[in-house]
Amino acid sequence: MAIPNRAMSPSKRLPIMGARAQDNVMLALLLASILSLNGRCNYVVALGPALVGETRAICDHVEVSSDGADTMITFTHRGTTQWMRFTGAMEGDRMTVRSVASTRLDERPAHGSCKIFRKEERVGAVSCIVQAGARSFVANFQPPAL
Repeated sequence: MAIPNRAMSPSKRLPIMGARAQDNVMLALLLASILSLNGRCNYVVALGPALVGETRAICDHVEVSSDGADTMITFTHRGTTQWMRFTGAMEGDRMTVRSVASTRLDERPAHGSCKIFRKEERVGAVSCIVQAGARSFVANFQPPAL
């Protein structure tokens, strides 16, 4: 299952545009991906197993992107259909989450936050924790150490 894209597919828009407009759209699509990292989701042993009502992302890739109005942080596990996406308003390295969606969950309102942690200007972790109804959704991504 592909991750649903909230923006209209460029292939649906490009045929009606001139060459310069197509170049601008392609440039905008390239700029829409703010951050893309390989690594893995890691949960410290102290957390123990997931609680009832808690869903933890299984991932080896994270991408932070923007459609201009919203920022999306998407955790994926390549080679599978697993994904979890948090959407909201980004300010600096912190995002206030408005919605969450995943492989098994349609997009729904949520409240919580995501944060990009940095160590010496490098991304050290991307973490999200939100509540959506009675369920909580957690992701804790870490790129490989140098």
